[in-house]
Amino acid sequence: GINAEYGKQWYQRRVREAVVSTQSTGNTTFYSLHLSSMNLALLQGSADIVANGLYFVTFNQDATSLAVGTSTGYKLFTLNGHDRFDQTYEFTGEDVCIVERLFSSSLIAMVSLSAPRKLKVCHFKKGTEICNYCYPNTILGVKLNRARLLVVLEEILYIHNIKDMKVLHTIRDTPPNPKGIIALSINSDNSYLAYPGSGQIGEVQVFDTLNLDRDLLSKKRVILMYDLARLQKISSLL
Repeated sequence: GINAEYGKQWYQRRVREAVVSTQSTGNTTFYSLHLSSMNLALLQGSADIVANGLYFVTFNQDATSLAVGTSTGYKLFTLNGHDRFDQTYEFTGEDVCIVERLFSSSLIAMVSLSAPRKLKVCHFKKGTEICNYCYPNTILGVKLNRARLLVVLEEILYIHNIKDMKVLHTIRDTPPNPKGIIALSINSDNSYLAYPGSGQIGEVQVFDTLNLDRDLLSKKRVILMYDLARLQKISSLL
């Protein structure tokens, strides 16, 4: 109907804004980016309208590398200087909708649009798959640091030990999180996870993924949530 067509047009505009210009010079490709990341939550039912085959864009933890997921695979770029990205690797063969790199290492976590419930952990320089895991629902997000790997489903969070990929803890029955919104500290010594704590009010849950402890808000943590549209404080959590 009209609403569905309007939604498609809006999505196409947003994706086109993600890559404003692409210019190839020799072996170097330059990207001007307006959107820092897109994930599978934005692609559900929209695979046929993704402009230019761009599915996902994100920096690594220290912003030295850029990963781009496309309809044919993924590409890795290294930031050289202040305004230049050099392509350092390209993988083809799958429609990659999520790709996360661990700092500047060879470890890659990826999800394909054709198998949205499967996570693959790979050594991209060797071209080998280290392991893979399947989950009960669509993977909406993946975050990692040197200690933990987080997998986000709409109402479940999986915490893996990154050294052996064992599931250390599962947070079930989270408030619906269809966009896969989470944040994971890049400091593995203080590996805190933040995720939506409510579907109705401005609330954030903070979880210690090292000690597997949720009781952080009782210890000096203050989280202020604002309605950015109205610039009004929604809640204050102690």
